[in-house]
Amino acid sequence: MHSNEEETKQFLDFLITAWNEHIKPLKTEEERMNLLNVETLLNEVNQEALKYKSLADKGEYSIKFLILIARLLMIQEKTNMETAFMFKNLLDALRAGKDIFKIVSIATHR
Repeated sequence: MHSNEEETKQFLDFLITAWNEHIKPLKTEEERMNLLNVETLLNEVNQEALKYKSLADKGEYSIKFLILIARLLMIQEKTNMETAFMFKNLLDALRAGKDIFKIVSIATHR
């Protein structure tokens, strides 16, 4: 969050909102085929990434990759267990600026 703290917080807010309001577990084969359509996913990610252009050249990973991997992890976690919360806790810890030890602890909880 060092380079552009405000934009990074907005990005994390976007991911938290996606978790809370938009990402639903997959219950049918049709839902899976529609939601995980590669062309659709990439188009949506490209559109969402336009909102965070100032983060595009920051960090280890592209903003598009982060959006895509976050979305897929959210879908996977909610599909495996609808009441799951680990990824949401990770996003909350990142948003709160928790130290690396807390973040790793959340991410590796068993």
